[in-house]
Amino acid sequence: MDSFVFTRHSSDCKFKRDRFCNRCNCPKWVEGRFNHERFRKSASTRVWGEAEQFRVKLEEALSRGLPLDGLHADSITAPAAPPSPLRASAAQPQSTATASVPISPEPAAAPPEVNAPSTSQSGTQSTGRQKARVTVQKAVDAYMTDARSRGLKSDTIKKLERIFEKQFLPWTRVQGLEYLDEVDLDALLAFRSTWTFALQSSRFSLVTKLPVFSNA
Repeated sequence: MDSFVFTRHSSDCKFKRDRFCNRCNCPKWVEGRFNHERFRKSASTRVWGEAEQFRVKLEEALSRGLPLDGLHADSITAPAAPPSPLRASAAQPQSTATASVPISPEPAAAPPEVNAPSTSQSGTQSTGRQKARVTVQKAVDAYMTDARSRGLKSDTIKKLERIFEKQFLPWTRVQGLEYLDEVDLDALLAFRSTWTFALQSSRFSLVTKLPVFSNA
């Protein structure tokens, strides 16, 4: 299953033209495709990170065969962890042969820190939480879905399909560029060199100004 988080902006949001903006306080949703059908689910949050967590739980729930209609942000829980063997053995009564022998308890190990900040060699701190990588295919699909939902003219849609689906995607596969963060300026310049000279300026301007690439 292929899914992604997007923002459903309010009419007065200054970022309303960018559905992948994570800087505003608008509601976050999850969109994807399951059993060849596209779906949208509210993440019931305005925080992008919490919406990403809901997206992961949603994919796990669907992979376990749960019905899509009954899945909501407040009803999806992670599968229960199996009981610890140490706790199970502690619950059993001790035999009389060993009950009289005092056993000094070992000091409990400190629980591992989750998302604790780490210090790099340069001296800067970075959090343990990392944003999920987005594939080029997912980025192009999301941008084309957004372009069609905005009711653009058919000529504009055809131009975007020709540039991204028929030219850019095949080119990235040949170059071995799977993720969006791998498409840097050098890659875009190399992609531009495949066009005719008359079309280089206008198409390159279109590609570099798209929100899906500016938020990579």
